[in-house]
Amino acid sequence: MSQDLRNDVEALLEQLKPLFEPDGVVIELVGVRGGLVSIHVDTSGCEDCSSPQEVVESGLERLILEKVPGVTGVIAI
Repeated sequence: MSQDLRNDVEALLEQLKPLFEPDGVVIELVGVRGGLVSIHVDTSGCEDCSSPQEVVESGLERLILEKVPGVTGVIAI
């Protein structure tokens, strides 16, 4: 199941990346363990962006939780 969950999260992130890339935000899936998703968010290319943790908390986590059944949490590392 974890491989299926990882594939589902990767597919969703691929759909979401074009929304973030114009602002210079890069999102990368680091791993999935159980229902916990670890992502790396690089905001160094964006002058007006929040911290990586704020990007996750401001909506990215909600989207992942809503769109991928089985995900129980999202952390930025």
